[in-house]
Formats: sequence, C-alpha cells, structure tokens
Amino acid sequence: MTGTIFVRPGVKLWVRTVSFGWILEELRSRITEENRAALTAALQAYDAEGMEWLRADELDANAFRTFGREFDELTSKLQDEQPTSDLLPFLEQVQAAIHDDPRWLAA
Repeated sequence: MTGTIFVRPGVKLWVRTVSFGWILEELRSRITEENRAALTAALQAYDAEGMEWLRADELDANAFRTFGREFDELTSKLQDEQPTSDLLPFLEQVQAAIHDDPRWLAA
C-alpha cells in the first residue's frame, strides 16, 4: 500500500503507507491556530474520506505556502534527528515539487 501526496495538478508522489502515516502525524502535531485552515484542508481527504491522500494541489496560494513551510520544518526535523533515514530522499523530492510550484514562487 502507498500514500499519495498531490502537490499540484500533474504532480503526485507516492510513499509507503507507514511513511505516509508518519508524515500525517508530523503535520497534525504542527497544527496551530495560524496554520489550522491550511493543514486541515491538506489532511481533509484522509481525515474525512479515508483516502490515503494528502492534497496540496487544491490549496490556494496562502494555504499552499503555509503547508510548504510546515513540510519544510518536518523535513528539517528528520534531517536533524535521523540524517540517514530512508524517508529523507522522498521528503526532499516533495520539497522540490513544493518549491517549484507557482504558488510557492509567488511569495
């Protein structure tokens, strides 16, 4: 089984289910009043519909940038805590897709 992260139309990345679960839990642990709307929207497909999806492709520019910043922070956390993790190349691939998105670049 795999989880899918939809970054933007035409850009989706797959990761094994256990890693996908770690990403979801990391994002949930970062929810604050300031980022709640963005992260809740990204988690909606999983939380409300039971789909193994994280949907950033439908976020507006502000929510997408918020999601991207939180994703950058969870990647940095793993780089610091487990620099040899097999998950890091995937997270860096997602980061690259986020940073190449017009919504990120417009910031």
